[in-house]
Amino acid sequence: MAWITRNGRKSYHRYRRVNGKVVHTYVGTGPLALRAAKLDEEQRQERQRERQERNCWIATFKQGEANREKLDRNVELLLRAELLFAGFYLWNRCRWRKREMEPKHNPQAHREGKPLPPKQPPAAEQAVARPPTIQEELHRLVDAANTGDTASLHQLRQFLGKHPHIARHCGDLVRHAKETLLRRISGNEALLGESVRLELDRLKEELLPVNPHATQVLAVERVLLNYVEIHMYDTLYPDIASLGPQQAKVVAIAKNSAERRYAQSLRTLAALMRALPAKKRKKINNVGAPGLKLHAGG
Repeated sequence: MAWITRNGRKSYHRYRRVNGKVVHTYVGTGPLALRAAKLDEEQRQERQRERQERNCWIATFKQGEANREKLDRNVELLLRAELLFAGFYLWNRCRWRKREMEPKHNPQAHREGKPLPPKQPPAAEQAVARPPTIQEELHRLVDAANTGDTASLHQLRQFLGKHPHIARHCGDLVRHAKETLLRRISGNEALLGESVRLELDRLKEELLPVNPHATQVLAVERVLLNYVEIHMYDTLYPDIASLGPQQAKVVAIAKNSAERRYAQSLRTLAALMRALPAKKRKKINNVGAPGLKLHAGG
């Protein structure tokens, strides 16, 4: 928006970008142009206020998350200090153990003729040498790799190659994302969390055909993940109108985006189901267990 003076006459013009191109609109002169310029200025100030309120709300939310993380670290430090003062020590960086106190010398007992108890050998000499367990070896390699040791990182990669089930469990991104959403929904309510997990397992069993392809499994997991995300917003924010204007706007944008991804994942899953060979589709339809029918949109 700008005022342009030509031949001593001022006129008001609007400029906006459409599909990457700047589109020019002539508004006019006189009182009409003044009203249009005033309206544009008010709208610009309103957008700036909304942007500032949204940034303030996001900063407050991030500050709350940072305060919670700081509180967790302080509680962990206090717990470690209490355990250390109580005589415990962290064995192999993973387990707390009680330190065995050696018997102190008692001169009074020696004068009375009471023999002192025999000194026990150190615990390291008493322990029977045994190979480390898989869990202990994994913790050792992870702790060494986290320090930036390249050799330990290579050893960790070889260890995961020998135990692929550990790599599949720790690298399951879908499971991590799903558990994060479920923790936000259920919080500390174990009944709600376990019930939702069982319901998701039931839906996954219904959606997957017999002998599914890997792409079908990924598509079903994506559908369930988007399904959980949509209902997470419905659970955490049941009444968007009761929120502040900026917070309601952010939640509405996030929810609409989740709904679009959910609809797209359903269309993708339906397309994969139609792409199955005719014989295998007929075999799936003859299964006695009920299934969910998917209809893809255009």
